[in-house]
Amino acid sequence: LVAVKSYGFIGTVRVQCPHHPIIESKPDNSPPDLRLAHFDPPFEPLRSLVDGVTLDDLDDKAHRHVPYVVVLMKALERWRGARGGAADG
Repeated sequence: LVAVKSYGFIGTVRVQCPHHPIIESKPDNSPPDLRLAHFDPPFEPLRSLVDGVTLDDLDDKAHRHVPYVVVLMKALERWRGARGGAADG
């Protein structure tokens, strides 16, 4: 659909068409897989970092400085423990 409005030397043109997605069939780069569930067991430096932090014993100030990956790994451990060690949903 093309809608044209003209007021002397000034006017507008609006072009409307249905949604037309363009998909890149061969992307140049694939995003890295950052899912923590596939590191079973996680690599040793990460495992020692997670084991070295006890979230329940930290005060509020120290808790704010815990890396987010540690919080995610602790949550993943609790979730797996509640499910009896099952990794898949």
